[in-house]
Amino acid sequence: MTVLGHYGDLAKAVVDLQKLLDKSRKKSENWRDDVMRLDLHCRDQARRISELEGRLEQETQTSKAQIEQLQVEIRNLRHNEQYFYHEILNLRDVIDNLVAAQAEEVLKEDPEEDPEENENEMMRILGMETLWIRSIF
Repeated sequence: MTVLGHYGDLAKAVVDLQKLLDKSRKKSENWRDDVMRLDLHCRDQARRISELEGRLEQETQTSKAQIEQLQVEIRNLRHNEQYFYHEILNLRDVIDNLVAAQAEEVLKEDPEEDPEENENEMMRILGMETLWIRSIF
């Protein structure tokens, strides 16, 4: 082989190397573009995740506040329920006392009447008044 043949082979090898280098650069540029696209995509996803976490935290705080408010309202309603229950019991006692006093008045009004009839009248008044009043409560 002659020197020219070697130079020809070397020139061919250089051209082949140049083609490989160009292909490698193109792949490298494609990979770089792919990496940049993935990086932008990851940043976008991270931003969206951050926004969603913020919204979740805000909604959680709002829900906690609403739950606390409802718990306060429930405690107030239970307190009111107990208060009204005691008031109803007090009113029943007052009504029972008033009915008993009315029955005594019936007995005192006409002492000459038959005591058994007076007692029957008193029991009727007590029974009817008590039933009517208790049916209200």
